[in-house]
Amino acid sequence: MATLRDIAKLAGVDVSTVSRALNNSQRVRTELKEKIQKIAKKMNYVPNASAYSLKKRINRLIALVLPSIKFSGGEFYQEILRGINEFVEEYQFAILLSNYSGRNSAFVRVVRENRVDGGIIIGDIFNNNELKELDALNLPLIVVNQRVDFKLKNIIDVYSDNIMGAGILAEHLIKVHERKKILFIGGGEDYQTSQDRVKGFTKTITGKNIQYEITNGQFEQGPSSGYSIVKDMIKQKKFIFDAILAASDTLAIGAMRACFEERIRVPEDVSIVGYDNIQATNYFRVPITSVDPSALHMGQKAGEFLLKWVTEKTEPRERNLKVTPHLIIRKSCGCS
Repeated sequence: MATLRDIAKLAGVDVSTVSRALNNSQRVRTELKEKIQKIAKKMNYVPNASAYSLKKRINRLIALVLPSIKFSGGEFYQEILRGINEFVEEYQFAILLSNYSGRNSAFVRVVRENRVDGGIIIGDIFNNNELKELDALNLPLIVVNQRVDFKLKNIIDVYSDNIMGAGILAEHLIKVHERKKILFIGGGEDYQTSQDRVKGFTKTITGKNIQYEITNGQFEQGPSSGYSIVKDMIKQKKFIFDAILAASDTLAIGAMRACFEERIRVPEDVSIVGYDNIQATNYFRVPITSVDPSALHMGQKAGEFLLKWVTEKTEPRERNLKVTPHLIIRKSCGCS
């Protein structure tokens, strides 16, 4: 079995340089690092995890918590996980995965017991007071897809700019398709993501000659929530709209079905746009225009930040990383 000493001999460097290169340290020049890593791969080098962990005083284990498994955001979270896993595999760590089930969840227990080297929280699971309690444990933590508006010592946030994303959608409906009566379907007042998308929408339409109605659906109910809101709006004639901006693609899917049942043409009579760019939106009879929040990129950044923080014992310089969303144009808005 190849050792660090064998690799060092072939590379013409000392053992400590090989160790730093294989742990992706910035203290090793890129060219030399790549050379050492290629030699290690060719020699089928496998690190001694026990010795590494003892020397670095780490467990090579990351705790990761997701919202309730009932939440209808599977594909979005899958992309975040894919991004995180790229760096977990690169650093040869393992993930302890759990769903949030209150203050006594498995995630909270293992973090409190210091059985992991760090943790990643996906979504606005913990409130501000709970985040402050976790911060006091002095363990590196990354919050993904939640903006933290106050300073914490041991918690960094990586999030998509939802205010900007909703603004992009509203601007597209108004400027490109000249829509004047827009129905906004939110995902619930309990979610920061939904609140920010409402902010982005209202900020964009302010000062413009636009009639609008803001309703609150529920992210966790998925298409059924968007369906019931639009169905009721049409039958009760509460608000006559020519466009629907939904805070998620699943809400938009339900809204579209309601329009079809009521013989409302999409996009001729009503433009419909969603948010999250899930794959299903591309396979409808009328593919849905959406905003991609860059979930994969958020996951990659979270994984990169945490693993470097844990292995190199240096805190990231950036405390808040905002990822830029982008518009994905399909037919439901009226574009060909």
